[in-house]
Amino acid sequence: MDIELGNAPRSETTAYPKHYGGFFTKIQLYLRQNTRAAFAVCAFLGFVLIASSDMLHNSGAGRFKSSFSGTLHGGYFSVADSVISDNKFRFAAVTDLDQLSLMKDESKLTFRSLLVPGTITRENSRKYTMMVDKTRTLKTKHNEAGRGAEFSELTVFDNHLLTFDDRTGEVFEIMNTKDGKESFVAPRYVVTEGEGDTDKGMKWEWSTVKDGLLYMGSMGKEYTNKDGSIANVSSSWSESKRG
Repeated sequence: MDIELGNAPRSETTAYPKHYGGFFTKIQLYLRQNTRAAFAVCAFLGFVLIASSDMLHNSGAGRFKSSFSGTLHGGYFSVADSVISDNKFRFAAVTDLDQLSLMKDESKLTFRSLLVPGTITRENSRKYTMMVDKTRTLKTKHNEAGRGAEFSELTVFDNHLLTFDDRTGEVFEIMNTKDGKESFVAPRYVVTEGEGDTDKGMKWEWSTVKDGLLYMGSMGKEYTNKDGSIANVSSSWSESKRG
């Protein structure tokens, strides 16, 4: 009997008979023969599962929503938390200093707005008292043509405290330092005038929240030339965003 060694396929040898063990045995054989490729596939699938996991999209007390301009933290300002008691409430006010927002003593262009937190107490149906805390300075280098930080509104949306720059068209989020004693801002959105196809920031003047949507609006009046003719209607628009 003549036997030719080494010519038979490995899957048909005594160690790996063709019909031995069924489907799972064939998978084990394939993995042994393609260890590196199998490891690479498993690593890729693991990365995809982690990246899409709900655990990655939860942060702190608030649920992270990638649509909120990529912020990794949940908002930590709650409208309900502003109610101290039945007749006492927290509030905050922000300033639009117009051209006075420029901080001339800074080495680089820097602009400021003043944030004034405090409490309002209802003494009776006809009397209220107001106490203000230490004024906080909100600084930013974002500007348009040397103007910036001209904040016109404060709104809590999805537990994020937002303020709106009526010069640059930016929506900023106001946050607190870890000790809660100071506040700072970070830009979240920028919207331009009209249909959004210009390089001029929208002149935000008001905002509100309704049915889970943030509504922002401008002054609702046409820009006019010196002779009274209409220059454009870019500020007659409003914008809505979902959290």
